[in-house]
Amino acid sequence: MRCIFWDREARNVYYVGVSSDPTRCLEFHNSQETRFTARYRPWKMIFMKRYPGRSEALAIERRIKSWESKLMIARIVSGEIKI
Repeated sequence: MRCIFWDREARNVYYVGVSSDPTRCLEFHNSQETRFTARYRPWKMIFMKRYPGRSEALAIERRIKSWESKLMIARIVSGEIKI
């Protein structure tokens, strides 16, 4: 299971999610009408980390979303913060 981040270039908008197939998930969100992601297409993958199981990946996703901080996500992507 993987925790993934996408961004919409030049907009400072991030998506954080969990998927067993991040490439397929990214393709879906770039091609389908979904609530949040459709507004900011096209998306590109900027970070992905593999976790041993779904529960670990979901726990990290919840922690990141609880921060509600684009700066913290940028620090994770840059490697400044390890998750």
